[in-house]
Amino acid sequence: MFYKIVTMYGNMEDPESFYHFYRNTMVPKILSLEGVLKINVNRLFYETLGKEEPSDSYKPKYHVMGELYVTDVHLFMESFRNSDAGQIVASFLTKDAIDYASFYTAFEETFEK
Repeated sequence: MFYKIVTMYGNMEDPESFYHFYRNTMVPKILSLEGVLKINVNRLFYETLGKEEPSDSYKPKYHVMGELYVTDVHLFMESFRNSDAGQIVASFLTKDAIDYASFYTAFEETFEK
């Protein structure tokens, strides 16, 4: 069994720069934490599903979604609190990303054809 933590990032000034920073700087630090199985980074694009295109003033709510899979939440939290990498990630989340990040715990179900 694993635990999933989903973080949605939006409303930042430069989504493209944020994506590259997150992917190249934060992801390696997160992967170094104990208990982490994997992390998926998703770039989100607005889709109209065949409806009229949004006006130029429309701004999507979210641009990047991180999906963190953790095998042992207690081990992960211990590593998060007590490692240098965990402290860097915590600082990023509480100082830099606090205005545009939302966090969720998810229980994932997979359905296949």
